[in-house]
Amino acid sequence: MTDMSGFLPPPGTWSVSSKLGAWEFDVTSRGLAGSRWSDSRDVRRMPPCGMRNLLASYFANGRAPLSAIPLDLPPGGEFSRKVQLALARIPPGRVITYGRLAASLGRPGASKAVGSACRANPAGLVLPCHRVVAAGGPGGYSGGDWVWLKLELLAHEGVVQDPDGRFPADVLLEALPRGRASR
Repeated sequence: MTDMSGFLPPPGTWSVSSKLGAWEFDVTSRGLAGSRWSDSRDVRRMPPCGMRNLLASYFANGRAPLSAIPLDLPPGGEFSRKVQLALARIPPGRVITYGRLAASLGRPGASKAVGSACRANPAGLVLPCHRVVAAGGPGGYSGGDWVWLKLELLAHEGVVQDPDGRFPADVLLEALPRGRASR
């Protein structure tokens, strides 16, 4: 096991501010157990640590590799776990459609299952489900009325829709990049 002293904050729920509002991070001694956007004013600011520095870098430039944050996620279904691990391979500033992600995972035609796995993602932002889009536009986000947040995160990373609501070909991945995320 890698020594995370100095990188992770103490176990608990911590907040980091961004221009989009506060993000809450549930941290265990082994890694990130969950994250979410929050409009709450009742926050515990994350103490200085490597994770906070990495998040601050991401919020400053949209390019920091959040896949460096170790995970300690609750158990889930086999396909959901495959989707979550695949999310970490989508680089900042790029998007992939639900259908192309499904095909990259060997399940062509399983775009709805990919959407369900993204909706159930316990670590949004760090496992960037906002980078998975519908073939004709943004698709949903977090199982609710959060599409505005998805579009803001993508814009922060330099991805904007064209006037027809589609994503330009130069940011749209045909398939997942090769390799594995460090999970």
